[in-house]
Amino acid sequence: MKPLTILTRLSGLWKKTALAVTLAILAGCVSVPTNEFNSYVNGFNLAKTSSQDFLLNAKLAAESIANAPANPASPTERVNKLGERRAALDARLDALELISEYNSILVSLASGADPKSVQNQIEGLRDGLSSFGFSKLAALGAKASPYTAVIAEAVSFIDDLIKKQKFKKTVQAGQKPILEILKILGEDADSVQEIQAQLVLLKRDGEETKLRKLQLRIKGLAGQYQSSPELDRSVSRYNEALSKLADSPLADNKLSNPNGAAVASQADLALVQTLVDEAAKQIETFNQYGESIQANQKVTDEYKKLLLATASAFQNLNGAIKSNQRAAIVGFIQQSLQLRQSILQLQQTKTP
Repeated sequence: MKPLTILTRLSGLWKKTALAVTLAILAGCVSVPTNEFNSYVNGFNLAKTSSQDFLLNAKLAAESIANAPANPASPTERVNKLGERRAALDARLDALELISEYNSILVSLASGADPKSVQNQIEGLRDGLSSFGFSKLAALGAKASPYTAVIAEAVSFIDDLIKKQKFKKTVQAGQKPILEILKILGEDADSVQEIQAQLVLLKRDGEETKLRKLQLRIKGLAGQYQSSPELDRSVSRYNEALSKLADSPLADNKLSNPNGAAVASQADLALVQTLVDEAAKQIETFNQYGESIQANQKVTDEYKKLLLATASAFQNLNGAIKSNQRAAIVGFIQQSLQLRQSILQLQQTKTP
């Protein structure tokens, strides 16, 4: 069975179990509806895995860019840029781990655990936030710098609450820096997409160079000969293929009707036809790179939506823990599924 078919069936299952995507989580309750609770936990695990895939794919792309023969940068520039990108992507992966740690604490409290029992987890979260705020934000560049003070202030507040043994309030206080980190990741997502796009464009540039050379050969040959039904058909097929070329100035290089002086032999006509066939395949390959960029952009868009849905889910869960209310998180689970679908569609997109 294809992965997308499985996800389609899973999507149907989510719809059939509407109650399973609206958590009835009561703080301090011993009994928690197992199916509902597992729906959220499974949804979060899917979201985390999909987000990690998104970032790890970008890391592989960054390495491929550094090693690409077509990369115009100097060896030193390549090494430096790769180092910057690795550090930034590692910071993003560390951020996902912090988000996961915070979710684990929320899940424990939502399932009825004594707040004091999660003390070690809370202290680990505090240490992780402190390390992230001072050493990881810098790797994400200037966009993330305004958040340094916010996270540092929150860490200090959390540390004070831990010392006072106010663990439930500590978890609620932890929401602020976690939401800030989710915001940072959302604002930074396009930087990840740029890595993927650069790799695709480097490869596409090579295909464009090949097509340009083919165009010169076809134009030179076809321009020598007199018009004939066979040659006219080849020229028409070539122009039709060029009309399908996307996002390239080469699409304007269409041929006029043949008006040369020489009479083309059957061998000449066969050669023109072969070159036209080759050009048509080259155009198809070129366009596939464009489709890959679009598929990558869709994954990025779904990743951003998932980060927003995660923030909303955390706020709802905290509200449920604090006030013994129902926590509706249907949007989060649907969005985690949507990101996974987009990643699988990207993997199924034809790339040369």
